[in-house]
Amino acid sequence: MRKKTYYWLILVFIAIGLVVIIDLSIGVFYEKLAPDFGKQNLKMALSAYKGDASQLSVQPHPYLTYVNTPFYHKNEFRQHNNMGYRNIENTRLSKPSHCFRIVVMGGSTTYGDGVDNPGDTWPHILQKVLNDTLDLMNDDCYVEVINAGMPWATSAELLNHYLYKNRNLHADLVVLHTGGNDIQPRVFNNYKPDYSHWRSIQGGGKNGLKPGETWLVSRSNIVKLLYALWYNNLDYAVSRPYIHTKEYTKLPADEIRENLNKNTNASFTRNVSLLLRNIQNDGAVPVYFQFYASEASVDKNVHGTKRKKRVREQHMVLKKAFYENRDSAFNLCSENNIMFLEMSPGNVPERCMVDICHMNREGHKIKARFVVEKLMPLLIKHIRNVKCQSDATEVNYTE
Repeated sequence: MRKKTYYWLILVFIAIGLVVIIDLSIGVFYEKLAPDFGKQNLKMALSAYKGDASQLSVQPHPYLTYVNTPFYHKNEFRQHNNMGYRNIENTRLSKPSHCFRIVVMGGSTTYGDGVDNPGDTWPHILQKVLNDTLDLMNDDCYVEVINAGMPWATSAELLNHYLYKNRNLHADLVVLHTGGNDIQPRVFNNYKPDYSHWRSIQGGGKNGLKPGETWLVSRSNIVKLLYALWYNNLDYAVSRPYIHTKEYTKLPADEIRENLNKNTNASFTRNVSLLLRNIQNDGAVPVYFQFYASEASVDKNVHGTKRKKRVREQHMVLKKAFYENRDSAFNLCSENNIMFLEMSPGNVPERCMVDICHMNREGHKIKARFVVEKLMPLLIKHIRNVKCQSDATEVNYTE
């Protein structure tokens, strides 16, 4: 009887030991074993478990679809200011006296994905360099650069954010840095010009995980991997107020090519045209800054030979849409005498790229220097004509 008991105890200990070894091994190789989209969804689901919308970087909005959460903190930094802009300083709705105000609008490459500190983003560096230059010129005015970038913003979000929010900042100059995020909606066969086939809005702070599930996922690498595999097939990002109902990376290159040929970039062109016209009608100077992508970094952080091959095949097809958006924006700028900025391929070294389009701190410095060089003559010309006065009405935001 004792031998039988010892036998079963030994089997149990061996089984437990194997489970522990497997769990530790999965923990070591989790990044390679788990699918990228599943990892992203699960990570956001875990971070949103408490159900507190203030813990999410963005929140739903009745008119703007979604907004950056004011006073949001992450990685030991306050990421967003009182109005949800990614600035270190708070923003006043009324323009301060002697201020030349620049509003920079775009997606995550404007927002600054790739750097933890808002002070390392290219809009913030742009503000510092421009002000240092003006100090050397003994100019009375100073420059304020407001980073109105939003993760995953398309031209549709940029348009309604300008019409309902950013135009109230009374900017002297508005930089549009876009052209990349509008490509993804076009790759699906159920395309709609308003992008509603691809993105919808839900309440923030929910993830579908029960307390017991969260406990298991947080403590077991085996369970974590299984959930990542499951979440990879859900086809949406579970903790943000906007959800992508489709994931283009799963489509074969031939299907992407067929859909891009069928679905034109007319929506992007109309949205950007409306944006530029409204900026001009508000008395501000619009500047279009073309979205930058590094071809050398296409498959950076992509693991596995097959995945790398698929990503490169997709990229070769998506390039067509990228240049269609670029040419549409260039033509709009040419027709309306608007400055068009474009960094040359390879302008940013690969060591400065986090992935195909996002940059580290050094990359943001390069980007800022490029914009400074192009904007400085325009800034000097217009700053002389700006009557720097505060608005009679000022809206106060408090933390």
